[in-house]
Amino acid sequence: MKKGISPLIATVLIIRFTIVLAAFVFIWGTDLFQKVQEQTSSDIEVKTYCMQSINPILKDVGYTSNRIEATIDNTGKESILGFRYRLIIGDKNN
Repeated sequence: MKKGISPLIATVLIIRFTIVLAAFVFIWGTDLFQKVQEQTSSDIEVKTYCMQSINPILKDVGYTSNRIEATIDNTGKESILGFRYRLIIGDKNN
């Protein structure tokens, strides 16, 4: 008659496996968190530099039924090579 492992040994093995697995997850999570934190810090530095180096001023806006024209002057010390804009049409409350 074959006997399996005792319930006590099985419980100990499951607990050890769980601890090892938790340690791996903890180490991986810590590394991932540090990478995300470093990337976020780098992005903030770039955005801060850009905000200090350029100074776009919206001088004039005109529009007709199908065309919007705007004049933007940069009074900062760095040149603007390109930019993105967002046009929101509608009421502030919508």
